[in-house]
Amino acid sequence: MFSAYIGLGFILFLTTIYLLIIRSLKPLQNLEESIKRFKDGDSNIEIDIKSDDEIGRVTKEFQKAVEHINSLEQSRELFLRNIIHELKTPITKGKLIVALNSDLNLENLDRVFNRLDSLINEMANIEKLTSKNVEFNFQLVGIETIIKEAMQLGFFDSEKVSYDEVSNHKLSVDLNLISIAFKNMIDNGIRYSKDGLVDIKSDRNSIEFISKGDKLKESFEHYTKPFNHSQITSKGGFGLGIYLTNKIAKKHNLNFLYSYKNGRNIFKFIHQD
Repeated sequence: MFSAYIGLGFILFLTTIYLLIIRSLKPLQNLEESIKRFKDGDSNIEIDIKSDDEIGRVTKEFQKAVEHINSLEQSRELFLRNIIHELKTPITKGKLIVALNSDLNLENLDRVFNRLDSLINEMANIEKLTSKNVEFNFQLVGIETIIKEAMQLGFFDSEKVSYDEVSNHKLSVDLNLISIAFKNMIDNGIRYSKDGLVDIKSDRNSIEFISKGDKLKESFEHYTKPFNHSQITSKGGFGLGIYLTNKIAKKHNLNFLYSYKNGRNIFKFIHQD
């Protein structure tokens, strides 16, 4: 009888050891399955890491590698989408000049191709920004200077943009990048406003881009996220302007906010102390 208890205890001991081994191998099996999924093209990998042993540490490093690769892939896609979106305007203008001017207005055509050249530099800045490799060239620049630079970037009609109430104070900015942010806000205002006009105002603490129009259908945070297909609009935009502007604002220590008042959309940059 006693030997039967010993035999039963030994079986229970072996069973416990077996279950413990299976349990300890489970994280390794999960890691192997995740690696196979990632290899097959599934980039939505999230592993619940509970242990801090060798397997846990390897799993954490794999998770970090997946997140880094996904970030690089998003940067690449964003870069390509912006090239398609941004190059469309000057190319269209170039075609229009050729079609409407039998004598070929060389001065305007030259401006179009200069714009194409500047877009290459602009896209390079955007790619660096989204891949977190940007090197800033901060300098004190007046707000009016930034607006004029943004106007040139976007080929905007001066009659559509009012900035009479802009203060003369200066900001410490990377002129190339902040001009892209301003250009995006002007373009956004003209494109989606009811009258095609944008009013820019500023004081020592903030800069506002104001336009008449309908209130945003989603929360502002919704539009600051990239690759959201609901942002693709009938206006021909990819909805990336607000996302990029938000990224640039953060790099410049600016709060980027949105409000709606008296039938007007107001996008605001506020200086952080």
